[in-house]
Amino acid sequence: MTRERLRALLLTVLPLALVAIVGWWANREVERVMRERAADRLRTVLAGADAAVRTVTAQQQSLVRWVAREPEVRAALLAVAARAREPVAALRRAPERARLEELLDPILGSHGIENFAFIDSTGRILVSSDSGLIGQTAASYTPERVRALRAGEAVTVPPFGVDVGGRSPRPAMLVAIGVHALGGTSGPLLGWFDVRVDPAAEYAGLFAAGHLGKTGEILLFDSAGTLLSDSRFEDELRRTGLLRRDGAEGAALNVRLADPGGDLLGAHRPEGTPQGWPLTHAVARAVTGDSGTDIDGYRNYLGRMAVGAWRWYPKAGIGLVAEQESEEAYAPLLLLRRAFGVLLALLGLAALLVTAGFHVLRRAEARAERAERLGQYTIVGKIGEGAMGAVYRARHALLRRPTAIKLLRPDRFSPRAQGRFEREVQITSRLTHPNTVAVYDYGRTGAGTLYYAMEYLRGLTLDQVVNRFGPMPERRVVHVLRQVAGSLAEAHDQGLVHRDVKPQNVMLCHRGGVADLVKVIDFGLVKDSPEERSANLTSEGAAVGTPLYMAPEAASASGEVDARSDLYSVGVVAYYLVTGEQPFFGLTANEVFKKHLEDRPEPPSAKLGRPVAPELESLILRCLAKSPEARPESARALLGMLEDVVEPALGAWSHDEAEAWWREHAPELIGPVPETELGTEGRFSVDLAGRSAT
Repeated sequence: MTRERLRALLLTVLPLALVAIVGWWANREVERVMRERAADRLRTVLAGADAAVRTVTAQQQSLVRWVAREPEVRAALLAVAARAREPVAALRRAPERARLEELLDPILGSHGIENFAFIDSTGRILVSSDSGLIGQTAASYTPERVRALRAGEAVTVPPFGVDVGGRSPRPAMLVAIGVHALGGTSGPLLGWFDVRVDPAAEYAGLFAAGHLGKTGEILLFDSAGTLLSDSRFEDELRRTGLLRRDGAEGAALNVRLADPGGDLLGAHRPEGTPQGWPLTHAVARAVTGDSGTDIDGYRNYLGRMAVGAWRWYPKAGIGLVAEQESEEAYAPLLLLRRAFGVLLALLGLAALLVTAGFHVLRRAEARAERAERLGQYTIVGKIGEGAMGAVYRARHALLRRPTAIKLLRPDRFSPRAQGRFEREVQITSRLTHPNTVAVYDYGRTGAGTLYYAMEYLRGLTLDQVVNRFGPMPERRVVHVLRQVAGSLAEAHDQGLVHRDVKPQNVMLCHRGGVADLVKVIDFGLVKDSPEERSANLTSEGAAVGTPLYMAPEAASASGEVDARSDLYSVGVVAYYLVTGEQPFFGLTANEVFKKHLEDRPEPPSAKLGRPVAPELESLILRCLAKSPEARPESARALLGMLEDVVEPALGAWSHDEAEAWWREHAPELIGPVPETELGTEGRFSVDLAGRSAT
């Protein structure tokens, strides 16, 4: 590109980049301000609820203190205390109980208090508006609370469930004040007077007033995360099964503020029960005594993403959380992000159009130059590179047929090895089996680099299929093995040993309307190279194969191999296709070699922990025999066993099944090679000494 064109490109792209940077900064600042406002809104709502809770609690404690000190009430309580040793029946008939009810019912009823009681210093209930409680022990008063009562403090007992008329339990709180023998805090503690209040009723109006939009609410909960107030989403809770559908129970005491792990109103179906789920982030933080705010978002008890602020009251043993679904809390921010996304898209489109214009100009320049050629083949792109050389996508200059060109680096071959390569590529080019990659041509570059041209394959290697989709069905494995065996049979008949049968050298294609067509590649073209003995176990071009798939005789000191060595490798490939793993694995090549030489392979059924067709498993293990004589005598014999024994036992893998698999998993590889994949555009150059460059 000339200096003038580069300057023009920069003058066009830089303003676009500047606008994008300024837009990004503005978006970030607006987002920061909106997040701060969301946090302030949550804190303000929570502060209002907190003030209301403190006010109501103080009013309740003041009421109890005033009632207990009213002279007539105190006289009746002292009289009850004097009867502390009487039996329950006598306490229930005591005139003082009737007197207390006469005095307290008008006062407490006007404040929504439904029960009162007097408990002696041992915790025994001496009198109560609920006669069934008389004589029972008030277990809610711990030693710490009794000490506070003795010191003259009013005590609030955290909410607990109370059965009312056989209906679903509802929450209740106790507010108590000590009664001393000499009044005030003088003299010994005779007991304490308490009243029972309904926290849901006390706080319901206050919480409803603090609702945030359509999804926000203020919730009261205890140290176990149990909801103590009502929920505005009871219909949704019934729909998800967290509450009974018949409406016989409310959310208070029946819903645990736990994280279900996903949106219950969507497709998420959690495992286990709410008792086993972790508390929501806000509640989990609150019950540890923490007060705070989370505007990054967490899942609420419906599994919806929410933001919230929370507070804990250690003396009362309750907590408050104000929360709102993130989508509603950040609705303006989402609109801003969409607008910013549209802006970026427009900027990107503008940049793309500018770049495309320069690209068209460059293509016009490229057409004036000749692309690199090897004989009649034009190199148009690189496919991959291995230890022995690189593979390029090319096309025939006249036929425009897609072709794969492999350049073999001269530093990897001795002159003798190069001569042997030329002889074997001549043999390979005569292979005509439909499951063998077709070799079209070979030659040398001016720099002495060997190359050969072969058919261009679009598909997946067996290694890619297993890595992406897991082990193959056994019938499909047999279908693949039959084609591999057929390809090897023709090669072995001509005295050509593959030497590197492995999943990476077997392509699975959809070609000519045939699904699951196998192509065996790299026939006899990888030679012994001592310096590669310690190469990566899966790298291309190991000594006479790849250690994970190498026959024991190839791994031994002699390295003597014949056609039956390929059959061992076929057995390893079959094992891999059935189980997803190789029979032997190690951290070094030598460790793998040792296992091939000495260890017995674990049967595929044992590896999988489930049965494998006996006919297929037996044939795989026979191919993996340490001695070549114990394996099938030839690839043609292996093919016969697959056709006559294994496939009849399992059933054939049908064309329809293969076609369905390709249409589901790799539809882009079905049909002819797209024009864009032929590399008709652009320019790609190659250093003909074997090193690629663009």
